[in-house]
Parts: sequence; C-alpha cells; structure tokens
Amino acid sequence: MEVTIEFELLDGDITNSVKAFPQIKKLRFFGMVALGLAAMTLLAGAVNGELASGLATVITMTVFGGVFFTIPYFSARSALQNFTPEERRLTMRLEEGGVHVTSGKGESSSPWDAVHRVVESQDVFLIYTTEQCAHFLPKRLLSPENTETIRNLVASKVEPRKAPSKMKYVIIVWLALVMMFALISALTAQNGG
Repeated sequence: MEVTIEFELLDGDITNSVKAFPQIKKLRFFGMVALGLAAMTLLAGAVNGELASGLATVITMTVFGGVFFTIPYFSARSALQNFTPEERRLTMRLEEGGVHVTSGKGESSSPWDAVHRVVESQDVFLIYTTEQCAHFLPKRLLSPENTETIRNLVASKVEPRKAPSKMKYVIIVWLALVMMFALISALTAQNGG
C-alpha cells in the first residue's frame, strides 16, 4: 500500500487544517465563552439600568474572546504567506515504512511507530509526528481509493498516543481571568464607573 501526492499549499488548505487541530478548537471554545460572558454582562447591565458599570468588563471580555477566536487563523495565514513558492510545493508519500514529506527546501521522514496519531476531518488528514506538530494532507487532492488506502495504513500502522491533558491548567487560568474581570468590574462599579 502506498499513496504519493504532489501538491501546492493553498490558503484554503491552511484554513481547513487550522480548523481540524484540537488545540485550536479549544481556543475557539474559550473565545466563544468569553464572547458569551461579555454579552451576558452587557445584557445584565442593560436590565439593571447600570450599563456603564459593566462596560469595562464587556470590552475586556470581547477583546479577549475575539483574540482567542481569531488569532489562530491569522497566524496560520501569515505563516503561509511567508512560504516561498518552492516551500508551498510538497510531495507526501505514505507507505508501509512511514510518512515521507519533501518540499523544495528539504525533506522529512517518520516511521509509523514515531507517528503519535492521525486525525481525519472533513477536509484534511493531520499526521502528528510529535504531540504538537503535524503534517497535513488536504483531502481535496485524494481520490476515494487513496483516502481508503490512507485510512487502512493508519489503522494498521499507527497506535494512537493520548496527549497528556493540560485542561486543568487551562481551566485554572480561565477561572483566574474570569475572577480578575469580575473584580475589575466590581471596582469600576464601586468607583462610579
């Protein structure tokens, strides 16, 4: 079994790949929570007739949520814009021995036992060679037969490793930030807005 794909990275490939990364999904979730909290604070202030007292919190939470929600996309797009044309042209070969990626600037090979996991989304295969780094293969390039061959290779060769959870740290930081915003809001309200 072998699949070899030659392709050029497009802006859409980066966007679709960013959407598939679990870490990005978590950032977007927290961004949505921040935006939701901002909306709830704004609504509560409007209902209580104290709109100005919560305005600092609303602005802070909106900025915070907007940053978490949008930064991954902007950073991914700027990374692609920094690629030279030869870095955008890739050849990816998936075979019995592992994953081989070649660009105009170099090459990378990973045997299957070094692959941490493979994530498949609607638009892309993410092939993790470490806990945080992945090669991505846009599915727009694949025939149904190639897609099935890749799935079979992955099923037979990759033993997924569970990434150590850092969620408790994220929750602690998130709660600390929410409490900080609540304190700022209370102090702003106490001092007359």
